[in-house]
Amino acid sequence: MPDEVEERLNNIDSRPRNTDAGKAWGAYNVKRAIGLIHTKDESDEETQRTRILISRYSVETCFGYWVPTKYSDYVEKSIQKAGIIKKKVIKEINNKLSSLDHDSLVDDYRGYLHDVTSILEENDITWRPSSELDKKYDKFLNKIKLQLDNPSHIDRATQPLISTSMPEIWMDSLALEEFSNTFFEYIEYKIPVPSNSLIMFSLIKALKLNSSNTSDTIKEELKKFLKKNSWSDSYCLLNVVHKR
Repeated sequence: MPDEVEERLNNIDSRPRNTDAGKAWGAYNVKRAIGLIHTKDESDEETQRTRILISRYSVETCFGYWVPTKYSDYVEKSIQKAGIIKKKVIKEINNKLSSLDHDSLVDDYRGYLHDVTSILEENDITWRPSSELDKKYDKFLNKIKLQLDNPSHIDRATQPLISTSMPEIWMDSLALEEFSNTFFEYIEYKIPVPSNSLIMFSLIKALKLNSSNTSDTIKEELKKFLKKNSWSDSYCLLNVVHKR
């Protein structure tokens, strides 16, 4: 859709059926079309809770969340819980799609395109959507149904995050530098407001860090620490008592 058309549509109250709020009149939403938009999406809420919990136990880097071994079980349980809830939501969507006639779903999308054309005509806008969109939507629905019937695809799609070992980056100078920079920059950013982050309180206590530390000085403090001590699970706190 051309920018000038979007600008004009932003000032028009009329909306096609089953669309979300957004630029112009927003995108067509399949969940609205099958009557699930008013269902509370527990999976999104649980995914958000999982990310919040993971931030408590991890340092965010360019390669994802770095999690010490001591905290890995807590993180893994949270990921599994989020996956179970998301799988339940996807099963509900699959059951709903299976219960509805495929042609009627495509017809609803054609109705949406008709709404679009009517609104454009009413407002003297000459631009029109592609005449092939309903065929593309037909293919899209068939693809979605195939994916929802594929257990391996569901298993992969329902995991908000994937646990894996640390990549072997130690001989790759560019990757190592990027990881190091993002690792220590994140710590610098979080020191003033560690919130309930156990990994941050653990690092602050072990390395004796404070808000004056920069990513470079944090790196040096860690080097000095590791020359005298090897990092072990004993340095990872499991609770924090906030001073009043």
